[in-house]
Amino acid sequence: MHEIRMLLHKRLLAIGRENYRWLVTKGPYHKYPDRAPSAVALAYAIEHGELTEAEAAGIVFDHGDTSESFMADERKKFLDTIIQQIISGMNNQKGSP
Repeated sequence: MHEIRMLLHKRLLAIGRENYRWLVTKGPYHKYPDRAPSAVALAYAIEHGELTEAEAAGIVFDHGDTSESFMADERKKFLDTIIQQIISGMNNQKGSP
């Protein structure tokens, strides 16, 4: 069980990092973290220190959000999103050679 948890943790950090890169390379409309393809993974990466302090501080929040409220809101969606990503990943692997 610990190994599965660590694999999920590492994968979420990687997805969160990818979403941070997406966030900083897209135009102004996409600069808000709740518009990232996987806001949950981004919040997880922020919460678990995957981003540097400077990177995290450079994220612009809207809707009156702060880093803390963004992470709390996304944490609520965490389990459903993880289940969806696992199923999606399994479906994607079925089509892989």
